[in-house]
Amino acid sequence: MLKPNQQKDNKSYKYNIIDTFYKADNFTKRRAFKKFFSNFCQKVFDINYKMLKDKDLQYFPLGYSENNAYSSISHALHLLTPYVWSEMFINYKNRKNIKILNSADINSKDCDDRWRFVDFWFMSKDKEFEVWLEVKRLHFNVGKNANLDFDQNTIKRIEDALNQIYNIKNSNKDNPCQNSKQANLKVAFFIMPLWCKKSQKPTNKSIKYIPNKIANLLNDFIDYRRNMGVLCAVFELDLEFEKENLIYEGKYTPYFMLNAIILE
Repeated sequence: MLKPNQQKDNKSYKYNIIDTFYKADNFTKRRAFKKFFSNFCQKVFDINYKMLKDKDLQYFPLGYSENNAYSSISHALHLLTPYVWSEMFINYKNRKNIKILNSADINSKDCDDRWRFVDFWFMSKDKEFEVWLEVKRLHFNVGKNANLDFDQNTIKRIEDALNQIYNIKNSNKDNPCQNSKQANLKVAFFIMPLWCKKSQKPTNKSIKYIPNKIANLLNDFIDYRRNMGVLCAVFELDLEFEKENLIYEGKYTPYFMLNAIILE
């Protein structure tokens, strides 16, 4: 059941964290990161909700491309910690260290296919954990005639994101902060509108279980030989006309989710 989140302007939406597949013994700073993730996702939603409610704008940037979401992600991270770096360039095949490059390095002949950008690196303000964050945009059709499963394109994007965080882990002998206390997490972060054509709008009863189904589908990608888990943040507007018109390209959007597969 989603719980109402009252905004300062007395507008409300429902927001919930699904942590069914985030186990206590999997991570060094499990509770600290879960709290951070919940606060972070809620701030991302708040930023977008404020633009949605502005009568002169009525935009929800998360409903567009990955690039449109980066400003919200960066803003939300900076509200929680001063330690944020976007587009960090690393050598993911070098197991000895992570060298952070300047522009001269990037343009040099030595910068080959071993090097790549990571969407975000950040550290909690108390330096309890560091996080490497790779962002992907996914879609999920919840229409009454939909398959209610990940299609092949979505599966490929999830697998690509997991390969990216596996590569980051393989390179993580040394990290940007040498004094972080313990946890170093790699996160595949999935922006996911749950949408359908208005003509395919399902009943409210039939879609209430879908966020938990998505958590289950993501859990199927977990490699239990590794320290991994899944966290999902679920956002639902209270007003029907907003669900039907404003969040995602004029489609009916009963939920919007921010999902994470976490690797330590």
